[in-house]
Amino acid sequence: MSRGAPTFPNRLRHRRRRGRMSAATLLCSLLWWCGCAQTAAPIRIDPSGGLESAAVLLFADGMDAARLSELRAAGRLPNIDRLFYRGGTRCERAISALPPITYVNAAALLTGCGPARSGIYGNRWFDPRTGFLRDYGSAATFRRINDDLRTPTIHERLGEARTANLHCHTRRGADISIDNTLVNGVDWALGLFERVDQRTGDALAELDRRARRNGGWPQLIIAYFPGLDEIGHRFGGDSQRYARALETVDRQVGRIVEALEAHPPAKRLLFALVTDHGHVTSRPERQADLVAELRRRTNLRIVTAPRTNPSGVVADSTWKRADLLAIIGADRRAVLHISPSVAEGPARKRIAERLIAALDRPVATDAGVDAVGVLAMRDGDQGVRIVCDARRAWVRRRSRGAVRQYRYEPDAADADPLGYLDRDDLRRFVQSGWHDSRAWLAATADAEYPDFVPQIAEYFTDPRGGDVIAFASDAASFGTRYAGGHGSAMARDARVTVFFRGDGVPRGAVLSHARLVDITPTLMDFLEAPPAAEPLAFDGVSLLNRIAAASSPEPSR
Repeated sequence: MSRGAPTFPNRLRHRRRRGRMSAATLLCSLLWWCGCAQTAAPIRIDPSGGLESAAVLLFADGMDAARLSELRAAGRLPNIDRLFYRGGTRCERAISALPPITYVNAAALLTGCGPARSGIYGNRWFDPRTGFLRDYGSAATFRRINDDLRTPTIHERLGEARTANLHCHTRRGADISIDNTLVNGVDWALGLFERVDQRTGDALAELDRRARRNGGWPQLIIAYFPGLDEIGHRFGGDSQRYARALETVDRQVGRIVEALEAHPPAKRLLFALVTDHGHVTSRPERQADLVAELRRRTNLRIVTAPRTNPSGVVADSTWKRADLLAIIGADRRAVLHISPSVAEGPARKRIAERLIAALDRPVATDAGVDAVGVLAMRDGDQGVRIVCDARRAWVRRRSRGAVRQYRYEPDAADADPLGYLDRDDLRRFVQSGWHDSRAWLAATADAEYPDFVPQIAEYFTDPRGGDVIAFASDAASFGTRYAGGHGSAMARDARVTVFFRGDGVPRGAVLSHARLVDITPTLMDFLEAPPAAEPLAFDGVSLLNRIAAASSPEPSR
């Protein structure tokens, strides 16, 4: 899970001193190694098998695509390799909802909607219209997303079908929810994150017991693995600890799939293995305190959103007397809200221009790199300005009936902030004018800023998105506390791999592109759920027909 969004209460990470070897640390290591022997034990279940169809969503938080590929090739992820890579269909160009942060994409995965519709703009977000700040980073608030979602979850959309949740914070409407809050909270506080992910696999046996007591097996199961992401933040996605954590997820995925395939609860089964974002290691020499630098350069009165505010209200004395409120998300994204005390019109525009001017100069790190990759600024109701190293572009948005279209307009061929014009195919696409959202996805899924144009245009349709957003550059960070992060619009953060396995799913096949908002429509299509009452109920689309028609990639030459 993204920083500032603990899965379980009583986290001690902000008080923990790195590098201190204590009796508690030694005990943690002993407990973790003792628990390893149990991670591969078969799960015993005995479902009735009376359902026509059932779907299982395996949600591994922070499963970085590059590390996944590297470890699979090294033979360290045998279950994902056998069951999904060779035994299913994969999409290696699946794009997260913008920004690539946990709660934004938990909402995307489980509602089929991006932040402008779900209302979830980060693990911490602010609504300037009401002065309401939501911070999911405490024991009192980490499940408040279920109060905040504007759109129904897949649990709710499935109506009378029974659904189950294993450990996921986003679970509104689930009939059965297994949390193991006490034991998971203890393990989390002790730093035994792999044991929490192991317990997600173990929870399937508990689900079996509850299902047989309470009217039968669910048609949908969501199984969530939060520990992997926490390890990525603390130790870096390139660390051996992260590799071992991904091996733990691999074992639990294998246990769950093998148990359900050996004793299927339904005639037809579909498994989806997904994640919410990538993971970028940012060493200390590539970290910069963005807020401190902004204060120095602009002389604006900038406040940072207070952490863990259960009331959700930012005091007027804190907010309205400032010029700017800043929220750093997962260390690689910064949202800047201009205070409502600044009148609409020229005054607000002047502050926005000062921010752009300040951030368009390099925010240097000790490694000599600019911490800021791309800036985006709201530019009227239908436009967004994009800035990078004095290069300028505009994103335009329009509607043609029920179809929204988008256009990308760089200042000049040599002044393209996103680098799209550097490629012949993308240059032709951009210069041909207006395109709908899915066309932009298909054209840019393999670009350095994938699917950026339609997503940033929709992002700024709600004031919760802020007035200016800064995305970190490659391997840079706006925080100075942690080894790893995410949240930028770059490919390493936003492009992930998703897998499908089950009835009607070709083996070893590949999809060219997808979005995480496509997962809920796909699962509902497989489960033959009744169509939504609203014709445009999702931002995503079902991938089921494309999966069925997918083919194996050509052999590499």
